[in-house]
Amino acid sequence: MKAWHLRDRLWRIQIDLIAGDHDHFERAVPLELPESVASPRVVEVDAEGQLLDAAVCLQPCDEELLFHLKGETGAGQTRHFQMYFDAPDAEMVDPEPVPGPLSLTRGLDHEGFASIRIDSPRVSWIYHLEGGGFAGMIDSVGADWISYHPRGGSDGNYRGIPNLVHPESYFHPGRTGCSSEVVASGPLRVVIFSRSNDDAWRCEWRLEPDCARLTVLKAARPYWLLYEGTPGGRLDEQGDFLLLADGRRFAASVRWEMERLPEPGWIAFGASGSPRALWLMRHEADGDADSYWPMEGNMTVFGFGRSGLTKSLLRVPAHFSVGLADCNDHVSLSNIIHASSNPPQLRMGRKESRG
Repeated sequence: MKAWHLRDRLWRIQIDLIAGDHDHFERAVPLELPESVASPRVVEVDAEGQLLDAAVCLQPCDEELLFHLKGETGAGQTRHFQMYFDAPDAEMVDPEPVPGPLSLTRGLDHEGFASIRIDSPRVSWIYHLEGGGFAGMIDSVGADWISYHPRGGSDGNYRGIPNLVHPESYFHPGRTGCSSEVVASGPLRVVIFSRSNDDAWRCEWRLEPDCARLTVLKAARPYWLLYEGTPGGRLDEQGDFLLLADGRRFAASVRWEMERLPEPGWIAFGASGSPRALWLMRHEADGDADSYWPMEGNMTVFGFGRSGLTKSLLRVPAHFSVGLADCNDHVSLSNIIHASSNPPQLRMGRKESRG
């Protein structure tokens, strides 16, 4: 039997993580528990069972257990973990929680609106609770890729993600038509539920180390999803650019409208002088048209399901993802975006007893 690393736990299960076709960076991996367990802890080992990391961050969430896949895991790589636990009726005090990649700050005032902030390895997210939308995406050097401000129009007040409902401006920062609640909070996942005050619209955001995932749960009529913001902190129409899944690249000055983005439906925004890119993905083929134009030299106006003021997204539930990558070339972005919706595979071993 391989070395038993946690002598205060009676049982363990070997877990092999298989990266598959994509590289994976700093993410939460869901583990479906094979049975009811008490005081689970996860360690990372090498192929011979020697201890590599005795403190892997965990977060219980519904019927699954999230664990932290630290650092980079290359395509085709296999990493090895062991989950130690006791029987459900065991009386045991867990050790101090292992710090994770996410932290939540409540009770903020951002530009005059009650807000929360979620810090992750690549980006800090600022969410307006009464607006039900993101007002800020701040990268590691302090550049805000949304830059909402309560003044003017395209120079501040129009900006946000997802800006879902028009003209009521539900799910738009700087507005007061929604209410929001943090329904789960931990070091690997923060879940925000938002609804319009008339309860005709509902959304849920799941923020994890690699990206934020939106589910549109209820919609009263067709809608769109917008990115209205500032790549790299400000819009540079000549230096900024857009990338599509099929490899096409456009300067940020170019206006376009197409039947739908090529599948898989993602778009990325690169900024002049920045090695990063903001990306958005629509997980289901929906809507009649997608469009983009720069507005008054101040902000992007990109819309899934938008043609002029016509909205064409209909699906409920519908799923979208938004993230900020530390790269801006097509190959690397493709890998990151595909990996975000294709978690590594887990191979579970048999249950072993310390005795």
